[in-house]
Amino acid sequence: MTLLTYAVPLLWLIASAGAFFLVFKPQPRWPLVGTPARALVAFIVVFLAGGALTAVTRPDDTPAPKLLIPARPTNLPEPALVRAHPETYLTLGKVTFIHGKTGSLLATGRANNISGLPLRDPTVSCRMLSGDVSAGTVQAVIRATVVPGGSLIFAAVDMGRVDGPWDRWDCAITKAQVAG
Repeated sequence: MTLLTYAVPLLWLIASAGAFFLVFKPQPRWPLVGTPARALVAFIVVFLAGGALTAVTRPDDTPAPKLLIPARPTNLPEPALVRAHPETYLTLGKVTFIHGKTGSLLATGRANNISGLPLRDPTVSCRMLSGDVSAGTVQAVIRATVVPGGSLIFAAVDMGRVDGPWDRWDCAITKAQVAG
């Protein structure tokens, strides 16, 4: 919208109000509006001409262009395959653990959705290892939805407790659901 779009209606309003005032209080010094009849004609002319000018300078009322839905990229898996095993289309980024105050393990990490469908409620399962010996397995469901091509960052998710000592872990997403 331009300055003209805003200025013309404002000037039209001021000119119409002035001409309307002159209908009831004509100015004999001004021959164009010296009598109430001439002032009324001047008011009608100003009102109609200003309305026409406002209509001409008004912005276009054409609707916004319709959004085109892009075609599904060719590098995405078939939706039927994603629905069959949605957990395979969530990759797990670096997961770190800290000990919580209650003795449980708190996990922080990232889940990336590499499918074309939104996936929800991923279950992160981690084997806690000490050398080659497993100290136990912990898991938690992250109640969130990962948008297509997006990431879900989870922080301080309570994974439960592990009884034995551990010095490393191996995590994977074992379950997920297709949202919708």
